[in-house]
Amino acid sequence: MLGNLIAEARKKKGWTQKDLADRIGTSSSYISMIESEEKIPNDLTLDLLADKLGLGKERLHGLAEDKRLDNEVIKLKQRHAAIAEKRGEYNPEELPGNLQSLIKKHPEITEALNDPVALKVFLAVHKTSSDVKETCKIILDSLPSMPDKKRKAILTLIEGIE
Repeated sequence: MLGNLIAEARKKKGWTQKDLADRIGTSSSYISMIESEEKIPNDLTLDLLADKLGLGKERLHGLAEDKRLDNEVIKLKQRHAAIAEKRGEYNPEELPGNLQSLIKKHPEITEALNDPVALKVFLAVHKTSSDVKETCKIILDSLPSMPDKKRKAILTLIEGIE
């Protein structure tokens, strides 16, 4: 939106990107990046663009801030996705039916598996072994420092498996 506004105002004046760049003391490649929204100009550049193009400074600053916030949201979503991937998040629907029903009956099991280390061990072992009981025992053996509440949840899981 910011880039389009600047491009439209520039074209209305009959200027090329180089013409505008020369008027505000920057390069035409930087103007191109602003117009394609690859770059968000700093406050000084926004003021110069507003003056040269006859646009409202407050409007340009507001659009630039909106773009900065959008970029921040995108970065947060990417960071969350990366953390989720590292953590090895699982989709409960991918687990065998007997395990799914057991987890539904005992929500504390989900809490225990939300422990990043426990989940990582569970997923690693579960992918290589169809024996869920054995998987859970490996988790308990691998995590001697697991809090009692989570250990009990895993034991409930083991006991509930046919």
